Amino acid sequence: ANLDDKSQKKLDDLNKKSGKDFDKAYTNDMLGDHKDAVDLFQKGSNDLKDADLKNFASTTLPTLQMHLDSIKAIAGKK
Repeated sequence: ANLDDKSQKKLDDLNKKSGKDFDKAYTNDMLGDHKDAVDLFQKGSNDLKDADLKNFASTTLPTLQMHLDSIKAIAGKK
């Protein structure tokens, strides 16, 4: 349906850009989002009490970390 305000702002900002400016903004957004996801899933894999959720966080974390590593490589960051 509708995006939250933060997501809508990101979309609006990206829609105003093109070429290298778009690529840089999109890559930076992906970097931040993937870092946030990895942090959240790391915390969940350590702190969650529900065994199913903890297992989901633990088994999903390597894929998220791989995605973060990929976007870091694309962005030229370590």
